[in-house]
Amino acid sequence: MKRVKWLSVLLLLAGAFCLAGCLNEDNEEDGVKITGHKEYVMTVASKKLAYAIFSGSDSFTEAYAVRKEGSQTWEPLMYISDFDYEEGYEYELRVSETSYYDERRSEPSWTEYKMLELVNKTEKQSEGLPGSFIDEQCYNPVEVRYAVEADNKAVIENDIRNNRSIPFGCSYVFAYDNANWLLADANNDVRAYGSVSRKNVDSSEFPESYKLLPPDGQVLSSMEWTFYCILNDAKTEYRSYDVFMVERGDDNNTSAPVMNDKHYMTTAGTNVHPWLYEDLTEYYKAKYPDAGVKTVVVCHTF
Repeated sequence: MKRVKWLSVLLLLAGAFCLAGCLNEDNEEDGVKITGHKEYVMTVASKKLAYAIFSGSDSFTEAYAVRKEGSQTWEPLMYISDFDYEEGYEYELRVSETSYYDERRSEPSWTEYKMLELVNKTEKQSEGLPGSFIDEQCYNPVEVRYAVEADNKAVIENDIRNNRSIPFGCSYVFAYDNANWLLADANNDVRAYGSVSRKNVDSSEFPESYKLLPPDGQVLSSMEWTFYCILNDAKTEYRSYDVFMVERGDDNNTSAPVMNDKHYMTTAGTNVHPWLYEDLTEYYKAKYPDAGVKTVVVCHTF
């Protein structure tokens, strides 16, 4: 009888080891392992905030501001599957958080979030939000200048001050390689973001109107900057500028660009600044044909 019992146990153990071996083989073939899973309630804020993605070439975007159950801190989160977001509403969601590992991937560990239940949806402005998820030291405030020659200067100047395409009161943030950009307003709300291309050009081809707004310093080079905007995951041309790279004589800093510990470019610590120009004469002649427009030029620097 004892021999029969021990034989049964050995057979059961052998079967278990075989089954475990098969499961391990399946996991190795599939390559993806679940390393963690939990479910909890998450609060999603009523507006998205500026955020930077550090992966290969850094880029800017907007992320959900979320507060996990038991936490008082708002954190960035890029995606929640099965979640239909509407700005202006604060949400309470029951979500699953699942962590995965796949050694075959360049970034082997990742986490996915999925909405399991909509607990609450309230029309309100979320409180205690940070200005953005980007270090405020990396915002480069924009200084705008303009010159108008017209019979009715007042109407043109008023239009310029209210033109949302001109970045009054805004700030730029650039990635460390200057290939990506973000424009935020005075409240740090995102106006636009995307990529930028640059090329050297001959300044002799620039309009004469730019002489009405001479840069403060020595011109080192001239360029053309074309900003591309990301809209609905598609890249479209946003704005193109003629640019003077200017060394300001009253600065005593180094001319090397500065990269802070979060990998953003800032003009602090450098005395070389871009001056971005555009001639809007034809635009305002067409918009105000009775204003006697002769020249309109706008410049901004940071």
